[in-house]
This record gives sequence, C-alpha cells and structure tokens, in this order.
Amino acid sequence: MAGLAVEVSRSVHGLLQLPQTTRFHLLCWGRGSCPVLHVSMKLLKPPAELRIVSRIGQTPMIVALIIVVLVLLAGLFFYTPWRLGNLLGVRRKWWLFAGVAVIIVVGASSTRLASKYDSAIIDLAYLTLTAMTGFLLYLFLGLILAELLLRFTGLAKRRAALMALLLAATISAYGVWNAYQFEVDDLEVKIEGLERPVTLAVLADLQLGGHRGRSWLEQTVAATNKAKPDVVLLPGDLIDGRSALNRETLAPLADLNAPAYFVTGNHDLEVGAKDLKGIIRKLGVIVLENDVVQLGGNLQLVGLEFMNPDEDTFELHPSASSTTIKSVLPTLPIAPDVPSILMHHSPVGRAYASQASIDLMVSGHTHGGGQVFPAPLIACRLVYTYCDGLNRFDAVQIYVSQGLGTFTLPMRVGTQNELGILRLVGR
Repeated sequence: MAGLAVEVSRSVHGLLQLPQTTRFHLLCWGRGSCPVLHVSMKLLKPPAELRIVSRIGQTPMIVALIIVVLVLLAGLFFYTPWRLGNLLGVRRKWWLFAGVAVIIVVGASSTRLASKYDSAIIDLAYLTLTAMTGFLLYLFLGLILAELLLRFTGLAKRRAALMALLLAATISAYGVWNAYQFEVDDLEVKIEGLERPVTLAVLADLQLGGHRGRSWLEQTVAATNKAKPDVVLLPGDLIDGRSALNRETLAPLADLNAPAYFVTGNHDLEVGAKDLKGIIRKLGVIVLENDVVQLGGNLQLVGLEFMNPDEDTFELHPSASSTTIKSVLPTLPIAPDVPSILMHHSPVGRAYASQASIDLMVSGHTHGGGQVFPAPLIACRLVYTYCDGLNRFDAVQIYVSQGLGTFTLPMRVGTQNELGILRLVGR
C-alpha cells in the first residue's frame, strides 16, 4: 500500500502539530528503497525535502492528512480573501490576497528566524504575525459559517462578513489570553511494587523564546514548588527561540526545590541543544542522554534524547539521529524488577517501552493535539494515539502533558497549558 503525507511549514504545522520544516513525503509502492529528491520550498535556510520512503499500512491516515492540509492552504490563501472581498463588495481584491500571503509567509519565516537569531524585532514579528495567522484561521471558519447563514437565512452579505470578522476576532482574543494561563493537572498514578509514594512535577514544552520568557518560567517554577514534588521532569522543548538561550532567561530553574531532570525535544535541537544543556547544567538541572538514574527507594528513571521509535515507523516529526527507542532501550541497564519511569519528549515507541518493563512513560510534544481548535479533532484521530492525560498500553501507563507553552500560534483554543503533578503510589 502507499500514500502521501504532506508536512507543511510552521505557518500551518501548528494547526496539526506537524513538523517544523516544509517536507513532502511520497510513499513508495511496496518495500523497495527510493531515491531522495530535493526541492527548494523554503524562503529562508536549507531547502525542504521531497523524500520518497517506504511505509506500509498507513495510507488512510496519510491521505486524510493531505486532504486536510490542502483544504487548509486553499482556505487560507484563496477562499478567505476572495470570499471576504465578495461579501464586503471590494472590487480590487488583490490587496486582500497580498495581505494574507504576507502575514502567513512572513510569519512562517519569522518562526524559523526566531530559532536561529536572538532579535527582539524577529520575536515581535513571530508573535504578532503568527497571532494574525490564527485570526485568519478563524476568519476562514467564520466565513464558512457565514455561507451557511446566507444560504438558509436572509442575512445580508455585509452583515455576514462582519459577523465572520467579529467571530474570528473574539476567538483569537480568547485564544491569545488563554495561551498565557495554565492549570495544574493533579493525578494519582498507581505503580506496581512502588515502596513509597513519590510526587512528580512535569514541566513539558515550555517553549521559551518568541512567545514567552523568564517571567513565565518564574510562574511555573513557583507553582511547581508550591506542589512540593520529590522530582521535577522536563521532557523537552524547554526553548523555542534563540532569545531564550541564555542564563538570565533560564535562571529560575535554579530555584526549583526538587531535583530536576531534562531530556531534549525537537525544538531544543533546532535552537541549540548543546548550548542549552551547558546552561541548565550550571543551574543544577540533570541532563539525561539515554541514561538510567535511581530516584531513591526502588524507583528508576530512564531518560532518552529525542529520537524516532524505530527505523520503519512513519514519523511526522522525524529525528535526524540514527538511534531509535527500539535500538537504545535494550542497551540500557534497566532493572526489570524495579518500578521504572521512561521520559521521552514524544509519546512514541510504547511497544518498546512495554518490552523494557517500563511502568510509566512521561511525554509532552502533542500540545493536546495541536493547540487550537479544530486541530485536536484531527490530530488526536489521525496523528497521535495519545494526545493528553493518562493512558495505558499493555502494562505501560503513558502520561502525555499538553505542555506549558505554545509554538507557532500564540493561542490555546480547546486545549490548556498545564503543569502535571503525578502522585505515584504503590499497589
């Protein structure tokens, strides 16, 4: 079987939690190897890949993703300015098309630039233009609703357009406001054979950079200390922009009252994982690079760097590393008779975690399925097996945090920033 999968640029990957680079994956028929073609898709930095790879059994999901992405692109770039212009009676619509294109393309470019350069101007462009991209998303959806009202009611065209604009503005304003709130997700997790209770704090996907900085980290550290955890877990994507890659921004990590452990996420790698590790180590954070550590009592923590689950699984966020969860876990000194926690940025490789006798896997990455409605309705069905909360696969419990930050769009609609507090008890 074969299919197509499209990974669009960060201007829209935030809607579906798709990759940060613009890649198009064309799946081969059968299992034969295929050549790698390169086409320049980016306005800035290296060209994207048009890769032809072999994958079996994922055609329906991949085709559905392609359809969603193409509809979204057509809706944002073409339908939205065209229909808005028609409803408002605009004769020269070219400026609407041009404005939409500039917002999306420059906003997408700023996300890439923010990960490479420490610039207040770039961060401001990243924040404002991606917020405007979110507004365009809800304007697109609002115009679809306006179409229905025009068809079934006597609503005037201009009023329909104003209604769509008001709806988009209202949802966008709420989304931006909600992006700077967080709640505490307090759960009890039963672990077989655990001798004494242990409280974990999970600070996933803080995404410090263009959308938020030191003050946000100070808030989350204060809330973490208030919960009095025994251990703090940082499962990746601590930063999202170069402006956060400094000791001053990350200094609040030194105020954590419990031992903190960190593993890399895909955004950390893009911005500069080596420099990040050096900074947070000096702040007292323990960096795990495919390591096993004892947390006291009879509990062990396995920390994996960001990697693919195996060589064959189709990944929308592929790691460039040749190591995989499948290849690494069997090489680690994991005691099978001791309760184990596995921390990996993305909730993938659950079968290999089960084989390694992992009791609890802690991840982030999904942002609740893409951060903004209607992405969770799509991503949680087509992309991720587990989007948030506590789940189970065989004997492995899998906790997926919605994260404490935002990427691409500085909005939260239908999802929530959350600080995870996991109270582990024996059973």
